[in-house]
Amino acid sequence: MTGWGRRVVLAMAVGAAVALGGCTASETTEAETTATPTPTPTSDIRTPIDRDGPLPDAVDGPGSRADPLALGETISVDRVDIVIDAYEPDGDAIVEAAVNDPPPPAYHYEIVTYSVTNTHTEELYVDLISVGLVTDDDERIDERVATLTDEMAGRIPPGETLTGSRAFLVPAGAEVLIAVTPGVPIDSAYYVEP
Repeated sequence: MTGWGRRVVLAMAVGAAVALGGCTASETTEAETTATPTPTPTSDIRTPIDRDGPLPDAVDGPGSRADPLALGETISVDRVDIVIDAYEPDGDAIVEAAVNDPPPPAYHYEIVTYSVTNTHTEELYVDLISVGLVTDDDERIDERVATLTDEMAGRIPPGETLTGSRAFLVPAGAEVLIAVTPGVPIDSAYYVEP
């Protein structure tokens, strides 16, 4: 081997030793980065919510925005059954009696009472079920704005049902549908006619 060849081999050996000795668990080479494929997101991974856009329909036909379900009808999906039991379009007195502030001018409280049955074999966090309102001009109203004596909250053991209510602050004169999204991602909804 010539002097030039020995220098090349020696440089490669030193370079490899330095690279291996200087690497930590968090460092990767470009080859390692390109060799590991990035997982493709699936519907089980929470996706960003477009707060300005309307929620698409979860189904065609009954339960869609054009053909909403009636109060008392069951929405059955994987792991849960959801029933919108009651709707109170004038909930100001109920909300204020539960020691909340009165609504601001040009608004009023509406209350939705619903039941969630855990049909799975594991405990369910009821907060994974999103229930809100959608106005006729596509405004979503799903923020918690008041505490009720029968507030929907907690966990549901397998095979059991939890019933509770939520209050929503709605602009005066707005027509609404109840929008139900049974889990994540919150990217589509079942609709119920109040």
